[in-house]
Parts: sequence; C-alpha cells; structure tokens
Amino acid sequence: MVVPASRRLDIELAAQATADPQMRLATERELERLFPNYQLGALPPLSMLLLAPMYVDPAVAERETIVFAAGRQDVSIRMATSDLFGTDPVVITPLTAESRTAEASTAAPA
Repeated sequence: MVVPASRRLDIELAAQATADPQMRLATERELERLFPNYQLGALPPLSMLLLAPMYVDPAVAERETIVFAAGRQDVSIRMATSDLFGTDPVVITPLTAESRTAEASTAAPA
C-alpha cells in the first residue's frame, strides 16, 4: 500500500481494494522478520519485495516524481513515478479518506 506521507491509510478502503475483509496492518515484529535488511518505516514501495501487486493511492500515482525510503530512515530515493511503477503490477485505487472524497466529488454530477 502506497499512500502520501501526509495521509493515513484507510484500512477499510485497503480491505475493499484487496477484496480481503480480514486485511490488517503487519505488526512491527512481522515486518522485522520478513524484511530484516530494512528499517521499520523505511520499506521501499517495490512490489518485487512482496511478490504481490502494489496498491497505490491516486494522490501518489498522479505525481510526476516520488520520494520514498530506501530501506533506511536516513536515505531516500527520488525518481519518476512512471519509472517506479512502470514494470510492476500496480492497482491505482483510493486508499485514504482524502482520495475517496476527491473521487466522489469528481464522480458527482454537476
């Protein structure tokens, strides 16, 4: 799940996107076990690490460039969004309350 740093993941929207009503956030312990070479809070948005599709909030997908953690809290990577998500399986879907509201307002008849 990739959301802007200034927003919070909406677990209900994430569960809808994945069609998994039992979906939950991984615990810190689970993340440390699965990704021992990455600091907590610094897992890069690379679906090849997870062997799963990447779910991306539209507020991220519409940006020309993206800055994300590179496995450590003190190292970041800046790259074109199209380069980051270009070859990986990506699902663009609202994952934050703000994006859900924006989508609803653009879908509403004028």
